[in-house]
Amino acid sequence: NIENNFTDITLLPMFPQYSTTTTLSIFDLVKKIIKKDKKFFSNINIKAIKDFHDNNFYIKACASQIKSVQKYLSKPDKILFSFHGIPESYINDDEPYQKECLNTSLLLAQELQLKRNKYEVVFQSRFGKAEWIKPYLSSRLKELPQEGIKKIHVFCPGFSSDCLETIDEIGRESREEFLEHGGESFDFIPCLNSNEE
Repeated sequence: NIENNFTDITLLPMFPQYSTTTTLSIFDLVKKIIKKDKKFFSNINIKAIKDFHDNNFYIKACASQIKSVQKYLSKPDKILFSFHGIPESYINDDEPYQKECLNTSLLLAQELQLKRNKYEVVFQSRFGKAEWIKPYLSSRLKELPQEGIKKIHVFCPGFSSDCLETIDEIGRESREEFLEHGGESFDFIPCLNSNEE
């Protein structure tokens, strides 16, 4: 604030991958706030970080989190990188979300030295009748045991910190769904909020 002589503000989204549904809507709200009080913000420099899906520190922190938690877990047949989904109709040149999710997963797999058959990218939390980006986590949780994948770890690289969606939807509901369909072991790897890196 001005009383403390702050002259620079940097907006850092809590979402590593850019999406018009989250990042852009937040930036639009900030613009409205600034427009309402132009005088207050006249001497303040405001910058925005659009995304950090491929930032080396972020990728290494995610890999470190996964490795540190996996030390205490049984070895999985596969790790799922699960991201929040968005409707397929949103994907266009202005909506790089899906590409950024896939890129994050590829960089993370490389950092962890995972072979292609040892990880998978899925999308969670769809609702409504419209088609959302695939593959759906819920579908894969039913199919994987039939494919011989009985032990999985799930990590959510689209979340900087755990929330109701990661803890309950993934950690509880998805676990129950996987086990009900023949899975033997489901471990959720917490997000970065508990990691010093």
